Amino acid sequence: MSEKSEEENNAERIEELIKQAECPQPYINGATTVVSNGLSFDPDRFALPQDFSDEAGEIVLLDVTVGKPGPQSWVRFHPSEDYRRNYGIVKLDESRETYLVLPHLYHKIPKFLKRVTIYVWVSYTGRVGLWPVRLEVGNRRADKWAITGNAAVKFGMPHWVQIESLESGGYKARKAPFLTREPKFPTEPYPVLLNLGFKDMLIEDEDHPVLKELLGREG
Repeated sequence: MSEKSEEENNAERIEELIKQAECPQPYINGATTVVSNGLSFDPDRFALPQDFSDEAGEIVLLDVTVGKPGPQSWVRFHPSEDYRRNYGIVKLDESRETYLVLPHLYHKIPKFLKRVTIYVWVSYTGRVGLWPVRLEVGNRRADKWAITGNAAVKFGMPHWVQIESLESGGYKARKAPFLTREPKFPTEPYPVLLNLGFKDMLIEDEDHPVLKELLGREG
């Protein structure tokens, strides 16, 4: 019997490898590095599942803007009464920072305190914000900012709107002519949104630096 040629031996080895690839043997204890039949790993174990998504996992809200939406932003306001409440705030002229003030300190700074309703808004691009709007009731001047601000918010509950400040005083709301998609409001409760927006902006006692500055106190 003649010996097989090198070409015949190579052909047999290739045929054997093909058979092994078509019928892989089980892994030892589920390991990916020790297998039989010449395969070092099972490619099927690494294949993407049918329900794979780049958006896997829970999306967590980390930041909330405090202030009026920008004039170029299309926004909607949360219609639920659970997502608005009245507060006392101080807004600094130079830094434009807004602080929540505890009620027992209101009498200390009547000149600077603003009584507002803080509404929740969401932009068309998904940004979440809190807009403090002056109260109409109890506002001595009943100024245009209070009246038109609250009217703009109500108009922006069922409609996408842009909010514009007017030089003559007050706000103007412009309805989007073509936007029909429903807003994606945050699922976090209102207190959580307030904590995110005012996390470092709380005046809780008379030793707060902002209160001392407003009262002209040193130290």
